[in-house]
Parts: sequence; structure tokens; C-alpha cells
Amino acid sequence: MAFFNFFILLVVIILEIGLLSVKGFVLLERNTFIKNRNSDLSPEAHIPDHVVPLTTIRHYARHGLCGTFEGKRRFYNAMKTKFCGISLSMIQDVVIDLCRHKKHMLDKWVKELFDTDRDGYISHFEKRHYT
Repeated sequence: MAFFNFFILLVVIILEIGLLSVKGFVLLERNTFIKNRNSDLSPEAHIPDHVVPLTTIRHYARHGLCGTFEGKRRFYNAMKTKFCGISLSMIQDVVIDLCRHKKHMLDKWVKELFDTDRDGYISHFEKRHYT
């Protein structure tokens, strides 16, 4: 009898943290179930995926690119792909100048070069595009 009570308690705890669903129902709040549209959900559907935090363009420009030497090199490589027929020292001066002033032009260039999906945020994959 003790094992049965322990098993019921374990199932209730698993349902409450959302790791398992009863077929056709999902735990909404404590002891409250709602009907799913997809009634044959697997237990993996309720485990939250690892969420990679998105970085704003402004934060990435100031801290990710202009804050470190590696970031400035990544910014320089991105600018090389954009400028054609300009000396490399001129591109280097533009990167240094943009990083020194840290104004709206820096944000515009970072948005142009790194924000490929145009959502206003820099994802992990967009950060690693020019490495």
C-alpha cells in the first residue's frame, strides 16, 4: 500500500511540473487540466527547450563587438565583406572610429551586418556568422 501511495504521489509531482501529460490533456495549473488540440502528445513535448537569450543590437554592438579585441576583429571582417575597393587601413579606421564614438551609426552598421533575420536581436548563430 505504501508503494502505491508513493507511486501516486510521484505521478502527481511529475504532472505538476509538466514533464508528463495525460493523453489529450495538459496540466495548466495545480489540479487543472485543459484539453489539447493534439491529443496524442508525447511526454517530450512538455519539456521546455533550452532557450538561448537574445541580445539586442545596441548591447551586442557596445559589449560584444567594441568591448573586446575579438569582437573588433569580427566587426572588421564583417566590414571587409561590405566595402569593396577601399584599403584595409581605411576599413580599420572606420571600425575604430565607430567603436570609439558608440552612437547610432554603430547600431546601424551592426544591424546591417549581423542582424540577418531583421528582428532587432542578435542570436547565437548571427553572432558566429563572421568568425
